[in-house]
Amino acid sequence: MVVENKDGQVVLDQPFVTIVAGESGSLQRQTTSAEEVQERYGRLIDAFPERSEKYTLYFISGSSEQLTPESIRLLDVIKNTVLRRAAPEVSVVGHTDRVGNLEKNDELALRRAQYVRQIILRYGIGNKDIVTASGRGEREPTMVTADDVDEPLNRRVTIEIR
Repeated sequence: MVVENKDGQVVLDQPFVTIVAGESGSLQRQTTSAEEVQERYGRLIDAFPERSEKYTLYFISGSSEQLTPESIRLLDVIKNTVLRRAAPEVSVVGHTDRVGNLEKNDELALRRAQYVRQIILRYGIGNKDIVTASGRGEREPTMVTADDVDEPLNRRVTIEIR
């Protein structure tokens, strides 16, 4: 970041670098510490929401309710992430590979997202409105393929927990 005024500029390109404006308006570069930042801004930093966490679950071809074994094992991690947050918001987005037609893939992607949404709601989240489900069909592939290519990485649901 660059801080600039009529008297010049100072580049903030290192951790814990600050700028103090002198009486004349001149900018002076100073260094602080993690402890000083925590003391001065700790309450503000603590008020920031946690960073969102993202997960991907994969499905067996053509299925809207059959997760791969690896994805089944990931469900506990997702559960713990959701339950750890004081006020979680969860977005579930379904995707498909390019096997089949666009309309059917749109329906399959939405069914996948709704299936995973129901799993997440079973974790004991009281408010159903904080878990949304939507489908993108084959429009946002992880691996770009030609039509009718069976690509396992595209048969997925992405979950973002905020």
